[in-house]
Order: sequence, then structure tokens, then C-alpha cells
Amino acid sequence: MKKMLFAVVTATVCLCYGCKEMNHAPAAQDANAQKYKAANGEIYKAIETGDVSKLDSFIAKDAVDHGAGGPQDLVGLEGIKKMLGSMHNQFKNLKMERLSTAVDGDIVFERVRMTGTCTSADAGMPVGTNIDMTSIDVTKWKDGKAVEHWSYMDPRDMMKMMPPPPPPATK
Repeated sequence: MKKMLFAVVTATVCLCYGCKEMNHAPAAQDANAQKYKAANGEIYKAIETGDVSKLDSFIAKDAVDHGAGGPQDLVGLEGIKKMLGSMHNQFKNLKMERLSTAVDGDIVFERVRMTGTCTSADAGMPVGTNIDMTSIDVTKWKDGKAVEHWSYMDPRDMMKMMPPPPPPATK
């Protein structure tokens, strides 16, 4: 419930920032915004292709992924690279489509659509399941590298991908 509330608040903040009249930022801030957006695109490309070798250029060694899907944060570049590489290996035809992007200083907000077909039971769903889900990704940048990441998915999208519960036992 807390994640859902945070996702709604995050989406509302993105909408508010996107709709209000923006003052012209200094050229350096505009350049950083473009750099961060491009780097986020490279990270999505690494997930699609499975080639995580260049992620050292975009993610800090001590980065924290708060939305890695497990009960705990994922800390450290090597663990993040392993997790992102495994995402590619668990889905064929994996695509990460950036639907919208907003940048506020050192924070990038993106709405991303992920599609593909599950090829591994390790992904938590039956093999052959087609995925089509939208998430809100929030990435904090410092000194040109991602230092924190959060990802929130619509629970309805997640429920569509889960196997149906077994029928009740009959006597």
C-alpha cells in the first residue's frame, strides 16, 4: 500500500512539475538534464540487450536500487549490473519504451513501458507469459552517475501476469 501511495504521489509531482510554467534554467542545468536523460536511455538499452559492460559509466559504485523487486534495497554497482543482466535473460524480445520524461535538478522521472515474453520461471511468472507493464522510474544523479533508483509498477499490471490461484479443493 505504501508503494502504491508513493507511486501516486510521484506521478502527481511529475504532472505538477510538467504543467507549471518553468523558469529558464541555467545552461549547465539544461545540459545536465539532457545528459541524465541520455544516460537513463543507455541503462534501458543495456537491459534490452543484456550488455551491462558500459554501466560503470552511468551508475555509481555505491548506487542503491530501492525498486529491485526484493524485500531489501540492492546496493552496489556489481549487484545492480547482475540484476539488470538477469532481467534481459528472463525475457525474450524485451523492450523498454520511454513514454514520458521529466527532470527536476538531479532527479529524472520517467514513465516506462516494458514488454516481452517470460523465458524463465525465476522471473516469478509462468514461462511464456507475455508482459506489458508500465512503471514510474525515479533516478537520482550525482556527479554524473545514478546514485539512487526507485521503480513503481501498477499493481493491476502485475496481477495480470501472475498465474491464477489454484481452484479450491473439493471434498
